[in-house]
Amino acid sequence: MPLKNKNVSIALFFMVVLSTTYAQQQEAIHGIVKSEATVLQDINIINKTKNLGTSSNANGEFTMHVSEGDSIQFSSINYKTRIIAISLNHLKTKQIIIFLEPGLNELDEIAIEQKVRLDFGKVALPKDAIFEKDEIDLKAAPNARNLTDPTSPAGSNTGNILGVITLISDIIFEKSRERKKEEKKMVQLQQNFSNTILDKYGEEFFTKGLNIHKNDVYLFIDFCNDNGLKEYYLSDEFTTKNFIVLQSKKFLEIKKQ
Repeated sequence: MPLKNKNVSIALFFMVVLSTTYAQQQEAIHGIVKSEATVLQDINIINKTKNLGTSSNANGEFTMHVSEGDSIQFSSINYKTRIIAISLNHLKTKQIIIFLEPGLNELDEIAIEQKVRLDFGKVALPKDAIFEKDEIDLKAAPNARNLTDPTSPAGSNTGNILGVITLISDIIFEKSRERKKEEKKMVQLQQNFSNTILDKYGEEFFTKGLNIHKNDVYLFIDFCNDNGLKEYYLSDEFTTKNFIVLQSKKFLEIKKQ
């Protein structure tokens, strides 16, 4: 093969690989924002992972490019802020339905206290006025050597105190790190639970048992996730299926509208 044709083939190969990788990284999904049966307009929608934003139109609809694991925030003055993580189900269906709860996003209260400063340069005092000394005036200044020299009794105590503080800080840091590991593990278990729910119960459970159309199964699973399916990742099968059955009734009612 001539060198020129070989170089062209290599360039085309890398272009295909790069385009395929990019396509796998992000997808355009279409969504709708609701509060019960009412569509919501002008909801602020931000992809916090990619720092991209948009808003819902008059029909509550929006379009956004996302990748698996992206954090999408939905916020408005009149509704509670909600953040969801993009799952494989979202990417497969390229659809998402978000339900927001009514409620004001109130700012934290700020207490403003007026500070009073006395200008003693302008205070008029009698010529013979004498200020009384209190206990603080009578105390001597601390000995700097005793506070910094480890060989002195006070310095030794200070060193012990610093050692105790350091030990306590290490214990607190270790507990915080363990807690974060447990929280991360829990999130992973919840994510895997919702992604494998279809394989766990089978497609017929959703199509024949719940009357969910085959093309809407992934959309229905997303609907269940939005309403708390992940919280059942440690529940028994009867409790989980009972939740899914109740959600199917709500989902089918919405689809009729």
